[in-house]
Amino acid sequence: MSWSDTFDTADDGRSSNGLESQEELEKLQHEDNCKMLDPAVWEQYDRYKLAYAKILYNWRLFNQRALVLKFISTPVPQHKGVEFAVCCHKCGKEMRGPQCSWCKYPALQCSICHIGVRGLANFCLVCGHGGHTVHILEWFKSHSVCPTGCGCNCLKENLFGG
Repeated sequence: MSWSDTFDTADDGRSSNGLESQEELEKLQHEDNCKMLDPAVWEQYDRYKLAYAKILYNWRLFNQRALVLKFISTPVPQHKGVEFAVCCHKCGKEMRGPQCSWCKYPALQCSICHIGVRGLANFCLVCGHGGHTVHILEWFKSHSVCPTGCGCNCLKENLFGG
């Protein structure tokens, strides 16, 4: 008798006379496998995974990094950056994101060409006006105030923080 024959017929005390389905056996096996790592130190294991993911990122192995990050057991902290809420220029409803969820109009309208911005954009943190990066850069080559006429000295205000 080989070791595999013994393994196949081994009784772990959980089978109920062969009536359990294959799915139930797989579920029990999965539960046993999950106990291989102590749940009390999962956070530490996650830190190891995050450190490894950072190394993969530095090596520009983005797909492998994504695979590692899939197995983090603690929730990833929420982004704590700046979030802008603006009103849609077309329908007037509040929107958060690149376009209005009601009418699908772009969130930022170029102050120079008055077309919705779908690509690169720059805007003033003081007055909130802005537009296509190409247009804004061209404007501020020869002007120092906002192209809307609101009176904001955008370059100075943003450079020195007000």
